[in-house]
Amino acid sequence: MIESSNYDGSGRRSIALNVLHPYSIAIHNELVFWTDWQKKSIFSVRKDGRDQGNHTLVLPRLPGIMDIHAVSFTQSGTCT
Repeated sequence: MIESSNYDGSGRRSIALNVLHPYSIAIHNELVFWTDWQKKSIFSVRKDGRDQGNHTLVLPRLPGIMDIHAVSFTQSGTCT
């Protein structure tokens, strides 16, 4: 399970259910991405929790996957 809360720990809620072995988490815009150590894949879910039981498989079969980073490019080609 992946959860979110306010900075003070209040407002705790589930974002993703039935998550086996999340290892690394990254947030980009409205999505939460994570690597799963057992499934060797990258998954995503909406960070507002509306589709908590409905994960999206982003990239499957990535042996040795551990870390993940969210990177965004502007229209001018610069990285933010």
